[in-house]
Amino acid sequence: RLYPYLMLWYQRSHQRGIDHRTQVGPGATYVLVRKDAQLLKLSTTATYETSTFRSATYKERPDLTDPSIETWRLTGRLYGEHRIMEGLMRLQFEAWVQPSLTDADNLRAHVEAALSIPLKKGIAMRQAVNWSYESVVQQRNTYEDLLWTFGVSYEGRSKAH
Repeated sequence: RLYPYLMLWYQRSHQRGIDHRTQVGPGATYVLVRKDAQLLKLSTTATYETSTFRSATYKERPDLTDPSIETWRLTGRLYGEHRIMEGLMRLQFEAWVQPSLTDADNLRAHVEAALSIPLKKGIAMRQAVNWSYESVVQQRNTYEDLLWTFGVSYEGRSKAH
């Protein structure tokens, strides 16, 4: 029920003015519930992060003067998946918070909820609501984003999964 992992994450965001962001570090996940139609996991990860922004013009952070920011982060994550209506729909949710361990004013958080309707094996119609927060943003950006997405998704799983 407890398993380790290594996280390697790369991000670019034109909207947020992030040219490159990488995170790497070890983590562990504990499976709280695994039943036929339900899955609930709790994870923690310690990562080293480097972010390169388009410029060093940060909103309400005159102490930051370099477009590159390096920090250590500790991530707490909750993930759930529930099959409803006898498997005709799947509800997924994920929430995580990522405080910096070296800068108390550098925090990120994310919450996502999605509903999928399977069409055939591995293919589904999917819609999701995403909320994200970043305390270190470029001058022209907001601290929060709220997105509603919908479309078709594909998920391939190995036989061992």
